[in-house]
Amino acid sequence: MNSTIDILSSLGIKRSGADPVVLVIAAHPDDEVIGAGGVLRYLKKAHFYHVTDGSPRKCMDAMNAGCTSREAYARVRREELLLALKHAGFGPEDCSRIGMIDQEVSFNMAGLAWRIADIIEEWRPDAVFTHPFEGGHPDHDATAFAVSKACALAKKKTGSVPKIIEFASYHGNGGIELVAGEFLPFPRSKTWKVILNDIECDLKQGMMDCFKSQRQTLEDFSVKEEIYRFAPKYDFSKAPHEGVLYYEFFDWGISGRKWIELANEASGLLEK
Repeated sequence: MNSTIDILSSLGIKRSGADPVVLVIAAHPDDEVIGAGGVLRYLKKAHFYHVTDGSPRKCMDAMNAGCTSREAYARVRREELLLALKHAGFGPEDCSRIGMIDQEVSFNMAGLAWRIADIIEEWRPDAVFTHPFEGGHPDHDATAFAVSKACALAKKKTGSVPKIIEFASYHGNGGIELVAGEFLPFPRSKTWKVILNDIECDLKQGMMDCFKSQRQTLEDFSVKEEIYRFAPKYDFSKAPHEGVLYYEFFDWGISGRKWIELANEASGLLEK
């Protein structure tokens, strides 16, 4: 059984002396709690950046949450996030918003990469926690792309680059079935699994309970264990797996083929 501290040590971000500076870059408010809620309270010098406000332009999710507008739903999601992170010892000053619209990150991946590169240059973090590239949600994949490219840009300026540590999100199996809390296998990629103790489980459950607007979605995720890995060297010019990507089963505004086209365009802009 691996403890949370063991995992942090294995990932090279828990050491004697000063606490490491960590950025948590998540696509939506709640993603960091789903993937890393058991670890967050140990990251004393963490700062959270949310790429989107969690509210799609289409208002179906907003209406399902009892909101009358996209903006109202975004406010609800922000309030839920702040309440959840308060459980782990963080306040509003620790949570910044990049300000993109849910389901639209893929359409400005280059801009996001430049923004994250500036954030990395500002904070000079030891590690960045973020999503894997797995075809689960286009915003997750776009965030993974942007963090990877941003670290490369930052390295050109500073000569150093933070560790990119992935928390498990979700993906499909080529069909409609959701695979939650596990990584899509990647060759020669080592993973670390942590079994949360009772205190950590209760804390994570309390954090997840704060996301009342996401209650149905969160039912698929465990509060008993988490899994991490260093980000593999992805080829963003190819789909993360064969077959239909999970998000292609939903009206989330983009196909896998279009996503790859946009990623290739963004890579070209970033390499100029």
